[in-house]
Amino acid sequence: MSGFMLSQKRMRMVVMKNKNTHEAMKILVTGASGFIGSFIIEEGIKRGHQMFAGMRKSSSKAYLDNPQIKFIELDFSRPEILRAQLSAAQKDFGGWDVVVHAAGATKCVRREDFFKTNTDGTRHFVEALKDLGMIPQRFIFLSSLS
Repeated sequence: MSGFMLSQKRMRMVVMKNKNTHEAMKILVTGASGFIGSFIIEEGIKRGHQMFAGMRKSSSKAYLDNPQIKFIELDFSRPEILRAQLSAAQKDFGGWDVVVHAAGATKCVRREDFFKTNTDGTRHFVEALKDLGMIPQRFIFLSSLS
């Protein structure tokens, strides 16, 4: 196995049972339409978790066809919109036990666009979660190829 490959075993470890109660958890996966995110969603469903796919409005749902998936539109580039989206999700679902943050740009024309998307977008997300009192039991951050 290559040192940079996320093995099936490691993916299964990411999507685990709640150690305290052994009950299914509510898990939000950002970047759910991506290669890794879609596999985490699939594995979570297999394990009986309630899975939420956080993604841009323009993202494809081609690999996310399971009717059990709950979709949440998230715009990391605009903090005020993101805060409203998370607030609506909080009212509808009450937040998440685990957040797997796998969203990020892998291709950009300009170097500063990587920072705008990956660094600023992540900061906006974490700040909104904190401000809304939606801090999960576990926050897992996965970086992109960039």
